[in-house]
Amino acid sequence: MTRKRTQKKDTATATGGTPVLHADQQAHVLLATELKSEQKECARLQRELEKAQEHQLSIEKLKQAIFGFTAAQPEIPRWTLDKIKADQLEAIGVPVLMLSDIHWAETVDPAQVNGVNSFTPAIARRRLQHLAKTTLLLLTRYISHNKYPGIVVPLLGDMMSGDIHEELKETNWATSLQALEELEGELIAFLTFLADGFGQVYCPAVVGNHTRLTKKPRAKNAVYESLDWLLYQQLRKHFEAQKDGRVVVRAADALDDQFKVYGHTFQITHGDQFKGGGGIQGALSPWMIGDYRKRKRASAIGQEYDYLMMGHWHQLAHVKGLIVNGSVKGFDEYCMRANLEYQSPQQGLFVVHPDLGINYWMPIYLGE
Repeated sequence: MTRKRTQKKDTATATGGTPVLHADQQAHVLLATELKSEQKECARLQRELEKAQEHQLSIEKLKQAIFGFTAAQPEIPRWTLDKIKADQLEAIGVPVLMLSDIHWAETVDPAQVNGVNSFTPAIARRRLQHLAKTTLLLLTRYISHNKYPGIVVPLLGDMMSGDIHEELKETNWATSLQALEELEGELIAFLTFLADGFGQVYCPAVVGNHTRLTKKPRAKNAVYESLDWLLYQQLRKHFEAQKDGRVVVRAADALDDQFKVYGHTFQITHGDQFKGGGGIQGALSPWMIGDYRKRKRASAIGQEYDYLMMGHWHQLAHVKGLIVNGSVKGFDEYCMRANLEYQSPQQGLFVVHPDLGINYWMPIYLGE
C-alpha cells in the first residue's frame, strides 16, 4: 500500500516537487491569469476616463464661471455644413479669409532689415483695416455672382508677439496682456466690418506657439496655457454678450481642429509641429511630411480631410491639398539673421465651390 501511494504522489509531481497540471487545468489557470490582467487594465482605463471627464468638466465650468458661456462650444453655423448643388448657388461659393501671424506688439526696426519692412502700432492697424476692406472689395465689386451665405475666417494662431524669447520681451511695444487688450478691440472691429459686409462670419480657431505661457512647448493643457485661446474666448464673449449672432468664434480645445464648407473638410493647425526646412528644398519638405503624418492619423480615426491649412511659416503658399498662410507682421530681424526667404506681409483669401473645392485664390498684400 505504501509503494502505491508513493508512485501516485510521484506522478503528481515534477522534478523539484512542482505539481504537474493536466492540459485542461493549465488552460483554466492561464485564462484566470489573463482575466485578472484584463480586469486590471479595465480598471486603469476607467480611472483615466474619469480623470479626463473631470478635467473636461472643469474646463466647461471655467468657461461658464469666467466668461459666462452657457455651452462649452458655440454651435457650428448651419450655412457652412449645408451641401448644395452648383446650379443652386447664388454666389461663386463660400469665401475663406485666413488670419494668422499678426504678432501684435512686436516691433520690426526697418534699419535692421535693410529697409524692407517696418511694424509699429500704426502700421499694424492699417494692415488689418486694409485686409478687411480689400477682402470686401475683391469679393463684391470685382465678382458679379456674389450673394455669399457668409465668410469663414480661420484664426490660425500667433495673433500676438508674446514673450517666449527675451529679445521680444525687451523690444515689444506692449506687454502680452496689453497686447491682448489692444488686439481684442481691433479684431472686434475687424469681424464686425466683415459681418456688415457678408452677413455671417464663422471663426474656427487654433492657438499658435508664440503666445504660450510656458517656456517650452507642452502637450498637456497646451491650448489652455495660450494667450491666443484667451483672446478667442474674449472675442466670443463680446459677440455673445452683444447678442450679435452674425459672428461665431469657436476656439478648439486641441491643437488641431476641422471645419467644413460645402462638404469639403479643412484641417487647421498652427504649423509649429512641423520641423526642418533649412535645406535646399526649403519648407516644402516638412510641410509634406507633416501633412502625410496628419492624414495617416486622421484616416485611422475616421477624421479624413481634403485640405490642411496652417500658419506659422510666414510664407503664403497653395499646393495640392495644402494651404499655408503668410503673416501680417512680415519680414523681421529673425528672418534676416536666419537667411529666410523674403515675402511681403500678406494673407490668403480663396473661395470654396461645392464641386470644385478651391476655385479662386486671391492673396491680399499688406505692404506699405
